[in-house]
Amino acid sequence: MKLYKWLYIVHVCVYALNPSHFPNGKKKTYVSRTPPHEDLVLINPSKSSFVSKHWLANIINTMTTRDKRYYNEHPDLHIINRINQLEHYIQENRKQNDYYLAWMPKCKYGSKDVLFLIVCQTTNTGFYVKRVIPSPYWSPDQIGSCELKRALESLNSSIDFTVLYETDMRYKLAWSTWNILNSMHS
Repeated sequence: MKLYKWLYIVHVCVYALNPSHFPNGKKKTYVSRTPPHEDLVLINPSKSSFVSKHWLANIINTMTTRDKRYYNEHPDLHIINRINQLEHYIQENRKQNDYYLAWMPKCKYGSKDVLFLIVCQTTNTGFYVKRVIPSPYWSPDQIGSCELKRALESLNSSIDFTVLYETDMRYKLAWSTWNILNSMHS
């Protein structure tokens, strides 16, 4: 019985130290502001790079020795790949008319967290989304990524997701295809 209590205490302590939870173990949850584009913060490429490198360092630091041997199977591999692509993109495209956004919806318990980094480019009629990088600490049960799409659409009604959809099947399925399927079943 003592071993069970000890294991429970260790589990609770480890769970509570997860960045998506508070020290008391409560899960962080977020809500969109009204209007939703107020959750988007304009940042410079250096800040975007700083945030993404912080995420990458945290992913790598939490990997166990076993995880490092099985790197290609790691659950955050898609985030690692997106961070590496973002870093390469920032270095190669410093002079383009890109802008970088951090999506920071309101946490119900007061913390301020960047849940996604977004790279956009302006056009004559609006802008298009080029990249979307999720935080390794974000999960859809905290707030759905469709809320990010709503925030971007609230920012400018002439937004184009075509480039993003061509390069990232996750968002094409979540933001485009899934919504079509849901409306067909309604």
